Amino acid sequence: MNGFATARSDARYTGSPPARDVFPASSRRQRARADMRLYRLLSDLTWLSYPGKILMVIFIGIHVPLITAVIGSLLYRAADTGTVLAVLGVLLVATLVGTGATLYIIYQLLQPMLVTSRALDAYRETRKMPALPTLYTDAAGQLMRDVQCTVQELDGLVVRLTHFDPESGLKNLIDQQIAAGEHIAVVALRVENRSEVEAFFDIDTSNAMLRQFTDRLNQELSILACGRVAPGVFKFSIRWKGLAETERELIGISDRMSAPLSMGHHVFYPRLVTGVARLSDELTEADTLMAAAMSATTGVTALGETNIFFYSPETEQKARQRFHMDQELREAIGSNQFELHYQPIVDFARKKVVTAEALVRWRHPKRGLIPPDQFIPVAEAAGLIVPLGAWILKDACRQAASWSEALVDVPRVAINISARQFRDPDLLATIDAAVEDAGIGYDRLKLEITETVLFNDNHLAKRTISEIQSRGVTVGLDDFGAEYSNLRYIANFEFDEMKIDRLFVDHVDQDDRLKAICKSILTLSEGLGIPIVAEGVERPQELRVLHDLGCTMFQGYYFSRPVPASEFPATLRRIVVDLADLGLISA
Repeated sequence: MNGFATARSDARYTGSPPARDVFPASSRRQRARADMRLYRLLSDLTWLSYPGKILMVIFIGIHVPLITAVIGSLLYRAADTGTVLAVLGVLLVATLVGTGATLYIIYQLLQPMLVTSRALDAYRETRKMPALPTLYTDAAGQLMRDVQCTVQELDGLVVRLTHFDPESGLKNLIDQQIAAGEHIAVVALRVENRSEVEAFFDIDTSNAMLRQFTDRLNQELSILACGRVAPGVFKFSIRWKGLAETERELIGISDRMSAPLSMGHHVFYPRLVTGVARLSDELTEADTLMAAAMSATTGVTALGETNIFFYSPETEQKARQRFHMDQELREAIGSNQFELHYQPIVDFARKKVVTAEALVRWRHPKRGLIPPDQFIPVAEAAGLIVPLGAWILKDACRQAASWSEALVDVPRVAINISARQFRDPDLLATIDAAVEDAGIGYDRLKLEITETVLFNDNHLAKRTISEIQSRGVTVGLDDFGAEYSNLRYIANFEFDEMKIDRLFVDHVDQDDRLKAICKSILTLSEGLGIPIVAEGVERPQELRVLHDLGCTMFQGYYFSRPVPASEFPATLRRIVVDLADLGLISA
């Protein structure tokens, strides 16, 4: 069993039992070979299609009488040449007419085979169910009817294997393992971004990709049924081999299952969360093991640290806290519990603040101000990030309009766009409404996206970015280097700005490797003509090194923490005064 066990579909054939064949299989094979002897010879004529071979044989057969008459007249030297030619002429015309009619009728009789072949090809490539006629009673009609019924049964079996809920079957199997004294753990594998596939791709593409994933899991675990117990959730049991070895085994499975899925030009990267519950004194039954494994996957999402998590009472508590936060978030969106704080982006070359990045905070009625790293992952998982993002966009634009009345030199407002929000079909309409309602220009707005936004569908991303930029909105690549660092994105997308991730900025003055990386990124940006912002600058030494490397735009606590909108004008004026003194970058 390879150490794995899972539920299998119990699909049963409900038709009449097949009649018993009295001939042994070897005899049937010999008879089939004898019957197909002539076919094997004709099949070697690869330059002719199958219908072409049939029509060629018919053509030759029909012309045998004419050929015989011609040969006979030549052998017997008929005296009346005119009569012979007249007879041969009549035979030729009659033969050609008969041949044409015969070939046309035969070709029509071949249509059931051709239609069936095309239907099977289409089903194999697109999983489109054939619609063959089933009302005819002759042999060809029987062929089409049999193929149609067989494909329907097979498709139904595939659906059952893919979508049948094997929860109860898996429970029984785990109970058997426990009764046999096996040391097992139950694994819950969840495709965290499954909803993105269904939301952003058409139904045929998304179904095909999810089938690929299921097939891959079947192959990985050497099983017939995939153990799918809910949309995007799979469960199976594994022999417990100790914490370290079991974790290594699951890491290998997760890595292989996370490989990209493709359909045409669409690519999907599964993001997996794995929960593990081991048989123990506290978890002694299949029900509790399966529930604990699922609870562990929820805990992973809440922590956001790893994609494999082992169940413990502490993780269950965190999962419960996450559930309660989910419920509170839904109420918070409707009761205006959020507010925006703003952090300046400073341009040394122009000695001014060029951008105010809007950062959301949750003003909880009981727990006070909650930072985004605690609730944004929950909002993402709960599907609340789109309405929350729309509110951020609207409020930031409104705030920019308010600053226009109080400040002489008003910066742009920058807003972070999540992957799910970026692929929202209403994103452009949301941008238009926010800008128009606030009464500001599109050039006052900057949208920041991360590399993960570009991962699933490059064509869609490129088109969306282009449409946003056509309005005059600036589009920046945030946290460059933090995710996949794929230079292909830089080549394929025309960004107006990029940010060096704080990972490379932190203590850049003390690490030559970080300094080399920052220098490379700045050289790349200069060659491409893309301005660079260094984020996470907290110390003057970092500022000095980055400035010496050629960076002119900075963001970080060195200049200002994110502040409420009411405090931002004073913060802006202070920074402008400070920038008048270039001694900021002195040691």
